[in-house]
Amino acid sequence: MVDKRKKGKKKEEAKATKEPAGKWRRRAIRSAYFVIILGCVTLLSSFIAYKKYVVDDPGDHLSSTFIDSVIAQESPVFYRDGTSKLGVFFSREHRDYVSFDRLPTAWLQAIVSSEDQRYWEHPGVDLRGFARAMWSNVRAGGVVAGGSTLTQQTAKNLYYRPDRSVGSKLVELVNALRLEAHFSKEMILEFYANQFHVSANGRGIGIAARYFFDKQVSQLTVQECAFIAGMVKAPTRYNPFAGSTPERRAIAIERGQARTNYVLGRMVAEGHISEAEFLAVRDEPLAFSRGSFRYASSIMLDEVQNRLEQAPFPEVFAQAGIDNPSTA
Repeated sequence: MVDKRKKGKKKEEAKATKEPAGKWRRRAIRSAYFVIILGCVTLLSSFIAYKKYVVDDPGDHLSSTFIDSVIAQESPVFYRDGTSKLGVFFSREHRDYVSFDRLPTAWLQAIVSSEDQRYWEHPGVDLRGFARAMWSNVRAGGVVAGGSTLTQQTAKNLYYRPDRSVGSKLVELVNALRLEAHFSKEMILEFYANQFHVSANGRGIGIAARYFFDKQVSQLTVQECAFIAGMVKAPTRYNPFAGSTPERRAIAIERGQARTNYVLGRMVAEGHISEAEFLAVRDEPLAFSRGSFRYASSIMLDEVQNRLEQAPFPEVFAQAGIDNPSTA
């Protein structure tokens, strides 16, 4: 009798132990199914939204006509009364449009190597690059790297971003996906090459070649291409002609040289130039030669632009997310 009671008690204990384990297992399976279903619904919704708002109906602002009008835009400057026009920044004459087939190979290699190494692979947004940039910022305890792709930067340059809010950045991201869905990688780089801010009322690589080196795009050296690719991050910071004193101009030249060497180093890392080619020009001073790109000058507009390039304005604009105050 004792043995039977013990056996019965053990069976009851075993049954009681199995029941909770079975309940947890069933709950885990139901939770897994829920997560899978939720994931499928999210993916399906994302696909539907992508097809509708990115592929099928991206908006008129994705048309070639609209983009051409943006690249040829003018920004009026008014007197204090807000009505009388003083002049115009960025009129059509101040952009020397360069088609993709005329872009220097060295510049294309430089801009991709320094700004977006996976440009030819990602769909407009590089999650891997974004994660890497965020990790670098966390380790540095501040913002030392950005995660935006060249496509996102093109979207930012083409379409006005009012602020740095999450909503504005999300719109910028969607526009980047739209650009990738409707234009080739080459065309997007062509837009970018002709839209980045250089100085005063000039944009794009054609103006940069003339302004910094008094050359045509086809005449640029590898070192000069690296400088132009590097200066897009902060044009005023690296502008050797913008400082109000010789000391400030010397600082800008030093910064530009360092930035150029960084870009050249990235080109070595990406296999575009050899270590020997890098060492051959690393210590060579950049041969800056200021060229004119304005068809009509204005003393007052020049003064406005000069003031905007002096402290504290560049820092104020940077904090507000404004790369170029002339079109802000």
